Amino acid sequence: MTSALQRLLASRGIGDAGSSPAVLRRLALVLGLHTPDLFVIAGQPLPADLAPARGPRAHSVGLLVTGALALRPGDRREVHEFVRSLPVHRPAPEATPADPADGPGPLLVRLLRNRNIHPANAELLLLMGGPYVSDSTVVLLGQGEVEVTPQLVSGFAGILGLHPDDLAALTGVRPDPESRPHPYAPELSRLAWDARRLTGEQLSEVFRLVDSLSRAAGPPIVRTVSS
Repeated sequence: MTSALQRLLASRGIGDAGSSPAVLRRLALVLGLHTPDLFVIAGQPLPADLAPARGPRAHSVGLLVTGALALRPGDRREVHEFVRSLPVHRPAPEATPADPADGPGPLLVRLLRNRNIHPANAELLLLMGGPYVSDSTVVLLGQGEVEVTPQLVSGFAGILGLHPDDLAALTGVRPDPESRPHPYAPELSRLAWDARRLTGEQLSEVFRLVDSLSRAAGPPIVRTVSS
């Protein structure tokens, strides 16, 4: 069991229950967390039924969230309903990854990647109540070369849709008490989660809808998914 998972369980008053796949699935229900997130927190590989979609274009969920943020509320709901209506495809087998970096920063970025949000999304971090940093800073955070700050914990809580107290337990860093998350953060974090299993082709469909809705409301604001 990882120290991050131990701290999380201790903060909830739960003792060491192990970290086998079966235990993690049960613990996720008890903790009220997404099951795939608990596998990531425990440092366990994601089973195929829990893994996000794979492929370079599938890692554009951050752009989707940024584009959806600029839509009118009704249009944003339409996009979310369309995302939920798309079929889920079982991801292709994943190549064995290199040993991941250890520490709170890499864990935050792995949770970000678990939503198919590329770490080069500093703009989204800022919008969700985090600090003003560069894309490269977030990338380096994932490599364990940048220190986790209270402001980063607050921003990641908004993007990930996790309670700041849970992230504090996972990272050992309290959130910034003066941080004000975006009022749409809960809605947008749910959109990101529901979009994490969409293929690149499906995300392209969603981007076309977002672009159409944004054109109807005003000047186009959405970037296309890169190939």
